Amino acid sequence: MRQPDDPYAYIIRMEAWLEPMHEEHNAMRRRAGKTFDTVFDLDATNQALAKAMRACRGDYRRPDCDIQQ
Repeated sequence: MRQPDDPYAYIIRMEAWLEPMHEEHNAMRRRAGKTFDTVFDLDATNQALAKAMRACRGDYRRPDCDIQQ
């Protein structure tokens, strides 16, 4: 789950994520997955982006580019 552009919506979603009795809790867990790391890891993000760019040889618009490799 990424932080939305609307910070108020993010707060509501985080409340739903953390509170099992919240009416949206189960929907949030289904949509976002079972785990959520609240810490942004810049190094891991940069590594993932570099891997994707290598897979696409620098051209992410190529139709045959598969960044899931």
